[in-house]
Amino acid sequence: MSEYYVTCKEVMEITGCKDTTAYNLIRKCNEELKEKGFLVRRGKTPRKYFLERIGAEEKGV
Repeated sequence: MSEYYVTCKEVMEITGCKDTTAYNLIRKCNEELKEKGFLVRRGKTPRKYFLERIGAEEKGV
C-alpha cells in the first residue's frame, strides 16, 4: 500500500511540473479539504484526493 499523503516531490513526478506549481496544487487541495471541515497537513495532501482532483488513477489499484 502506498503512503497516505503525497508530497511535493511526488506531485512533481506525477504531473511533470516544477516545485512551485506542485506546492500550489497541494495548497489548493488542502484549501478545498479545509472548507469541507477536514484537518490538513502543510506541504502534504491525501494521495487519493489529489489523484481524484487531477483526474488520474493510482497505478496498481
